[in-house]
Amino acid sequence: MIVNDINNFFFEEQTESHYCCEHPHIYSNKGYNVCIKCGYIYSVVLDVSPRRMYDKEDIKERKINEPVFYNIGYRTTVKGRQDARGATLPSNIVKRFNRLSKIQRSFTDPFEYNFWYIFPIFKILRENLCISHKISQEGLDIYKKSILKKLAIGRSRIYLIAASLYCAARLNQTTHFLEEFIEVLELNKKKFIKNVWLINKEVLPELGYKLEHYTPDKYIDRFQSDLKLSIKCGTIAKEIFKNARGKGFITSGKEPKGVAAGALYLASKICKERRTIKQLCEVSKKNHITITRRIRELKNCMTIFP
Repeated sequence: MIVNDINNFFFEEQTESHYCCEHPHIYSNKGYNVCIKCGYIYSVVLDVSPRRMYDKEDIKERKINEPVFYNIGYRTTVKGRQDARGATLPSNIVKRFNRLSKIQRSFTDPFEYNFWYIFPIFKILRENLCISHKISQEGLDIYKKSILKKLAIGRSRIYLIAASLYCAARLNQTTHFLEEFIEVLELNKKKFIKNVWLINKEVLPELGYKLEHYTPDKYIDRFQSDLKLSIKCGTIAKEIFKNARGKGFITSGKEPKGVAAGALYLASKICKERRTIKQLCEVSKKNHITITRRIRELKNCMTIFP
């Protein structure tokens, strides 16, 4: 098995002073060779992606001995020597499926190559941001449509798949922040916003979707959960925002996250579940100056606070 080969390699290479435990079990996970028993990190996994095949001559030269680089993708991929039910597979069956997987990975179609390239990135986003299966499927549909419209030409596929997942999350009314996608993949904020704008303009109208702006009510529920506040506190925060809006509080040009954080700060004072502005800054990803201004503006529209 692959895991046993890795274990034997590291067991021979490591000296006694570098042993993490008596019987290390090395496993490659998220770009690192890690001992799953004690968590000791041995080294970084160096992954060399295969060259792309452009014509028939490249296919003839490389189709026979093309290596398998990723454990993703197709139904002929077998991990270890067990099937889906846990039964042990004979060695000839394993060799046959490995050969089929090599043949299937010989891509000549750019559409298939795009999906093969972004699948590990898609998996990283889904695991780190806890994205549901429904949102991930809609994100893949949006990305597929953008590839068919040739929007990937001259643009990074990483930005395009991240923007597709972000649009799918917005369509399902989930409060995933823009900054969370940027932080996970270390993206440029300006480029990422341009890709979101491009998908909203070119792809979503053809699919019958339209991105709607979030109101502070959406973010109040999330901040309440992150700060471990009571349901009563969240309800009062929504009433504060509703009453302030009825008394002339202007929301246009203001970030909903800052308004939600300001309303929740005032509600936590009323419920005697005080939270600091620093804590609100951490959960809302906003500056303390912005939240302080929103608190002051909400106070001016309320009769509870002097």
